[in-house]
Formats: sequence, C-alpha cells, structure tokens
Amino acid sequence: MLPHTLHVSSFDKPLSARCHVRRRFPTLWVLTAIAWLMFCAASPGYAESTRYFAIRIRSKLVGYAKVVHRTAESGDPVCESWTALKVSLLGTPRRIHIHSVTTLDKETRSPVHVLLTRSINGRETRWEVTIEGKRAVVRQETADDTKAASSTELDIPQSVLVLAGNDFGQWDLVLARAHAKARDGRAVLPVILPEAGRLSEIKLQKVEAQEVEHHDRRQPAVVWKMLDSDMQLHADAESHELIRMDLPAQETVIERADESVVKRWEKAQAEEVLADRFARSNVVFDDFLAVRMLRARIQVRVFGDNESPEKEAKKPNENDANEERQVAEKTTSASPSDSLQTLRTSMQSFEGTRRGSRIEGIVTVRSIRFDPSTAPAVGETVSSTFQPWLQPSVYVESDDPEVAALARELTQDCKTRWDQVLAVGRWVHDQIHYTIADTPSAKLALKTKRGDCGPHATLTIALLRSLGIPAKLVGGLLYTPSFGGSFGQHAWVEVHMGSAGWVPIDPTTGEFETVSAVHMKLFEGLGGVVADKVEVLEFAPPNRPSDVVRPRKRRPFPWKLGTTYRLRYRQGNVELGTETFTWRNIETDGKEQLELRGELDLKTPLGIAVASSQRLVAQADATPVQLQRTWRAPREATVDCRFEPGKVSVRIEGSRQLERTIELPENAYTFDNNWIGSFALIFSQLPLKKGNVRIETFHPSTLQRIPLTITFEERESVKVSGQELECWRCQVAPIRNTFWVTTDGRLVKVVAGNLSIELDAAP
Repeated sequence: MLPHTLHVSSFDKPLSARCHVRRRFPTLWVLTAIAWLMFCAASPGYAESTRYFAIRIRSKLVGYAKVVHRTAESGDPVCESWTALKVSLLGTPRRIHIHSVTTLDKETRSPVHVLLTRSINGRETRWEVTIEGKRAVVRQETADDTKAASSTELDIPQSVLVLAGNDFGQWDLVLARAHAKARDGRAVLPVILPEAGRLSEIKLQKVEAQEVEHHDRRQPAVVWKMLDSDMQLHADAESHELIRMDLPAQETVIERADESVVKRWEKAQAEEVLADRFARSNVVFDDFLAVRMLRARIQVRVFGDNESPEKEAKKPNENDANEERQVAEKTTSASPSDSLQTLRTSMQSFEGTRRGSRIEGIVTVRSIRFDPSTAPAVGETVSSTFQPWLQPSVYVESDDPEVAALARELTQDCKTRWDQVLAVGRWVHDQIHYTIADTPSAKLALKTKRGDCGPHATLTIALLRSLGIPAKLVGGLLYTPSFGGSFGQHAWVEVHMGSAGWVPIDPTTGEFETVSAVHMKLFEGLGGVVADKVEVLEFAPPNRPSDVVRPRKRRPFPWKLGTTYRLRYRQGNVELGTETFTWRNIETDGKEQLELRGELDLKTPLGIAVASSQRLVAQADATPVQLQRTWRAPREATVDCRFEPGKVSVRIEGSRQLERTIELPENAYTFDNNWIGSFALIFSQLPLKKGNVRIETFHPSTLQRIPLTITFEERESVKVSGQELECWRCQVAPIRNTFWVTTDGRLVKVVAGNLSIELDAAP
C-alpha cells in the first residue's frame, strides 16, 4: 500500500464492549517494510525544474505529487515537494497533505536540513531534521500539542539520506546516489527515518534497462529493485531522476504526469483501499477465536518482509549454553534462499510454493498451549544469538524512557519471563483503544493510547525488549467476521521462552496462553499481505450444534402495537440514558409487515454522547426487509440496509462512505450495538423452551455476519422496574451477554458486566 495513508491496519472496528466483551478485531493493517521508506527522498538540486507525478491504485487516481528543484539565496540547492492523497479506509475518508523543504549541501549534494509537515484530516504533525557532520537531530511535534514535542539525536555516517512516508521529493537523490555508489549493480544507502527517529538503510539492485512511457514521451530508463520487496524504481538513464515506481503486490503505480493531474485528482472520488483486500471465507465460524485447528488452501501476495532480524542474526558462539544454542539453531530462520522457512513453525506447517511475492499452497495451523512452568526466571541470561530481538528498531522504540518506565512498573512483582509477558500484553490489550493508526510507532501508541493491530504489536514488543525479553513482530492473515466472514492482514507478536522457543501472543485479540488457529503466519518484521483466495478445507472444533430449529411461522406477537416502551441504561448506579421503541403493523405490496421505530439517547461516564434513530421493517417471522439507522452522535452517519433472499445491500454515508453487498444465509436476523429493540424483535419469535437455538445474524455497523447461539437455561423470577416477572434466563454466545425474556417472549432485561438495561415499565 502507499505509506502512512495506507499502512493502517484495519480490518474493522470492534463491536461495542456491551456486545463483544474484551474482544477486538484486527484492522487490515498494511505494515509494509516499504511503507516507512518508499515514498520519500531528497532532490540533488540540479537545474531548476518542476515535475508532477500521478499516484494510482488499481489504475484509479488517488493522489499526486509536485516536486520543485530550485536554488536558495545562499546558493544551496533546495527541493520542495507537495503530496496530496485522497483515500477511504474501510469507508472512513482520509485526506493527506504532505509538504517538505529539503536543503542540500552545495558540494556534497547531501541533505543538511529537512522540514516536513504532514496533515491527515486536518491534524498536523511536523518533523525537523538537522544534520551537522556525524550528528543528526530529529525533532517532532504536533500542532495541537507542542508541549509533547520530542527530540532525538543520532550518530550517522557521511552522505546520509532522509526518508519520510509519502514525500516524493527526494527519490532523485536516492537514485543518483545508488548510481554513484553501486558495486556489481548493488547499492546500500544509509537513511534517517524521521517519523521513527531512527537510522536505517535501503538496499537497491540494478536489474535491467528499458524504455518507459509516461504522459508525453518514451525515454530510456534504468530499473532498480528494492531488495526483499517487489518495489521497482525507474530512473532516467542520463539524469537519474525518478520516472516511475511500481508496487505490484499493492497494485500501486506512481509515474510522471503533467500539471493537469491536480485538477483530475480534485474531481476524483476517494478510493477504498482496504475493503477489497479481504478474502471472503467459505466458512463462517460461530466463535473464530475458539478454533484450534485450521487447514486452508491459500493464494496470497506477501510484500515487505525485509526488517526481520533473523536474516542477519549471528550464529551462537561456543560459550553459549548448549540448550540455548540448540534453541537458537532451531528458531533462527534459514538463509534467504529458503523462502518457506517463515511459513513453518511449531504451530504451522505449509506445503506449496513461493515464487517471489506469491505464495500458493496448503497451510495447517494447530493451537499450542504454552506451559508456564517452563518459562525462564526474570533476569535469566539471554544468549547473544537473540540480540537482534532485544534492540530498538524502526517503530519499536524500546529505548524510549517512558516505554522503559512503564515496562518496569507493570512487571515489578513478576517472577518469570512469562509473568512479564502476560502483564505487558494484557495492559496493551486493555489500555490501547482500537482505532486505525497513522503509523505503527510504539512510542506514539503509548502517547495517544490508540492504535490498531500494528501499534498493539510494536508497543508490546518495545515494552518486552526494554525488559530484556526477545520479542519480534510477525504477521499474516486472521479471520474476521467482517464482510460476511473473511480473511485479512493482521500483525501479532512472538516472544522467546527459553527451551520452548518462540511462543506467539496476540495483544489485539487478547490471546496469550493459546493463540487461535485462524492466525496464518506469512511474514516476519515490517511486511504486508494481500489475500487473493482462502479456502477453508477443515477446522476444529466444529461450529456449535443447534438443539432447536427456530420456527418458520409467526408466533403470537407479545408487544402491544402503538405503545412506546422505554429501556433504562445503567452502569453500576450511574444512569446513562434511555432507549425507546414502538411497534406497528404496515402493509407493503399487499404483504403485512412489522415496523419497529426507536430512539437512543445515552451519555457515557466520560461525557461522550451516543444518540441515534432507527427504523426496521421485518417479515412476520422477524426476518428483516429494510433497516435504516441514523447516528447523530458521536458522529453523524447513516447505515441503510436492504435485505433480499441470500444477501444484504449496505450503504453507509457520513464520516464513512461505503457500499457493499454481502451474502447471507436465508432467514438471517439483524442486530446492532446499543439497540436492544433489535434483540426484542428476535426474541419475540424464538421458541421458548430449555435448550440451544442457533441463528444467523447480520451486524450492520461492522458489516459482519455473526452466528449466535442462544441458550435458554432456567426459568426464574426476576424483578424488573419493581415488578416480579417470570422469565427465561438466556446466555448469548459469542457476545457473552445475559438476557431475561418473559414466558410470552418479551425481552425485559440485559446484563453485560456492570452495565444493565431494564424495561422501565412492563405493561
């Protein structure tokens, strides 16, 4: 994907805490290794010129760049560049504007000062890089929080470059430097990554010469390949200026254009860049995190994968303990030529082929429970073999003082390395609010307390590395209920546990002792994957059986038509607000249907308003026909669903702009967050007797197809608004709420943790 605009994870937003306790779904997070270095650079300051570039994903124009080379009054060459991008991430529009001014030394043509400003939906962040001799200072601040500005000093080699996400102004210098420094057609160039505050390097290989066609002509070009990725750079054969970038795995092309690209971009619609990267699953799991064995045939494209320290990990020395040496030999990746080694772990086997970025074959994953009694003690010596996974790295700022202080605080009473892992992982899972991130930086995630699976993973790794625990970033595919059940990109963590080797944990989904088998590991380090096809061949345990088949005919409707009912929401003793709903009969095309109208008006303990209006039209048996829900707070948005046999068409308008058609089983119900009226309709038509009822549902806010198992446990007397009512107590999996339903089918009470919802009066 494109850099910071697109290297966000996001599968999907989680269901509310009321609907899905402590469970978060991943975001198709594109943590590509090239995301942090690919669209940036400094211009050599040759003759003054202005150039434009068009940025396309799947041939659709999503952005442009303007690069100007000029000479300052001091005589120093200057490159000034502008980049504008307009994309949609799972329906959420993002406008990104990037401006940079790079001043070069007139003798060496190396950058001496870079001022970079990036704005995402109006939120501005600035970086300033100052280079003097063998020292560089990187300063970062946000426009709305200048007090939180940070500064990093770096020791640097001579002729270092500066690379920042989506800044196209510097690739001319990169290509000119590669031409001058190449040995046997290969160049290794040191770079400063201002957004990560780190020194790194890029590796380029000259692969061929060819003619490249762009907007006004054909010209000879030299082609460079970014090693360990499929990215290709086309440079003018004489001037070495950038002509074109190709990223096949991400279906992205950046190429020379004329100034008309600006007006064409202004008229273009924001392109959805993540939703199409989910591969629809042929199986819908009723509890995907409970899957312990999965066998699937996959066709995927993997990119990045060049930041994994294994590729440069040194062999254990003769002084290492024998046991640690054996573990190191077992867990260190083989040479780069063994491209399937990453796909084969203690949890996973793979039979198939890998040709470049393409992987095809059969993956088998089996969950393994870690035995905590085998964990090393706190402070136990770690072999030098594992130093690459103990050091700070790009977006893993384990040497940050705040990161280190928090790690010590969280683990002060721990006795073993595993105790430390649990303390850190659970804190990240509980405290880092799930949201699509602009960057996978651990330091930024800690500061904002927000992030998707990328920041969840990098922050966990940074905290653990600061404690001396080897930890590494891994990624691949994870099942999500989004889009009717699909597989999309996800990132998680592996920690080293002595004789047990590398043990996976997932701080995003909250899995520690055992990680579900719907995790398919496909790369290590900063990387990404696009799933073209995933076919589930076998899995265990099977979906829950249904002891009761729900009726096809309408049961007597238990609610009074035309009466307005009110539900009170409470958290402990705090009143949060109310939900009201009214039922009436309507006739559409000669068919009698049921209409449910409702209003929600809540205020959370943090003072956040939640308000919506909803209208649901259903058949006599409660299966939906049409649903419209309009949110007034916290953001204005409308979800419009039209149900037909076997499918639902969804249109979302507001802060998200998205249209999708999703396959559904026939007779599927629908429910949504903070809308008990939708459950009241479902329960009105379920059989009321002890046992299990399995139903299919559609969750419109997250575009998820969710099977629910409703267990009618016991009949008991329950006090609701001062009245004693005879009710069935029902458990609903996997959302883990408890419902009480009267013997005639009225839903009168719901409890989820310390949140309770009760019918205000039960006529």
